[in-house]
Amino acid sequence: MNRRMVGSAYEDAAIRYLKQNGFFILERNFICKRGEIDIIARKDHILRFIEVKYRGSPAYGYAQEAVDIKKQRTYYHAACMYCKKHPEFRDCSMSFDVLAITGNRVEYLFNCYGAM
Repeated sequence: MNRRMVGSAYEDAAIRYLKQNGFFILERNFICKRGEIDIIARKDHILRFIEVKYRGSPAYGYAQEAVDIKKQRTYYHAACMYCKKHPEFRDCSMSFDVLAITGNRVEYLFNCYGAM
């Protein structure tokens, strides 16, 4: 499998995990000129921008460590573009989250970083 196929398979797994835990999926792979957001969902009246990261093992670091400051800025600007496109969410609370999969372990990290 190529990298895109692997990424897509783990995004599918992430969607299943989120739905099982009460998330309402609004959009997957939102793409705009400022970047891409893997999953946009709502739960507990919070609009959540979720980045899915996978690592086969922690040998080269944990999945969540791949979301560096540069990527955080990209996700934040893409989230702003999403809110411009969907004004119904303009006044919602927002959270920038990471769903980290390392081996078979899934960890949901709420509100990992704030506005840039």
